[in-house]
Amino acid sequence: MLSAGFCLLLILFLTTVAGAQTERVLMVLVNGPETGWPERDLTTKLERLFGGKNKFELVPAIEAEVLAATREGRFRKVQLIDHGLRINCRYIVSCDLIREELTLERHFRIPFLINQNRVAAILELDYHVVDCYCGRVVHSDRFKKHRFGSSSMQLLDNSGADPDLYLSYPDRKRLFDDLEDDAAREIFAELERIAKQR
Repeated sequence: MLSAGFCLLLILFLTTVAGAQTERVLMVLVNGPETGWPERDLTTKLERLFGGKNKFELVPAIEAEVLAATREGRFRKVQLIDHGLRINCRYIVSCDLIREELTLERHFRIPFLINQNRVAAILELDYHVVDCYCGRVVHSDRFKKHRFGSSSMQLLDNSGADPDLYLSYPDRKRLFDDLEDDAAREIFAELERIAKQR
């Protein structure tokens, strides 16, 4: 027969372990319009980064889909917190994609003589880290970066149809993959910093 003191210690230990396990439960939510790069994979990259060796426990993807369907494309803190508490989730990383596209930029020019254009992949998003247990947004920031592809020096004319500006599919994919990797690493670094302080 176990003593009452031992039973009390066992219950306290199990409660502490269960609480510690929910400290790093996470949901990833990426929201955004159709973009110039339809194969975006930011959700998968974030989930892979958070859920791998880094010991965040991810909630099932269906929960993120349910929340995305009801939030009407807007960041709603109270709705995120309520949903997170309902499914016992500590953190929600909410990313609102603003822009992800391939564009042609003028790098420099000497009027009536030389133009230099270059291809640029652009990724811009707002992200928020919500701590559902504290009931507040603990971090909010904007990620905006360019990656540059090929460039072309043109004499006299200024044409975006220059064959030197053409990027193959693998080159375009590499540019957007690099941008999404950068965004995922930045968001992960912030969440790790936040989780260590709590």
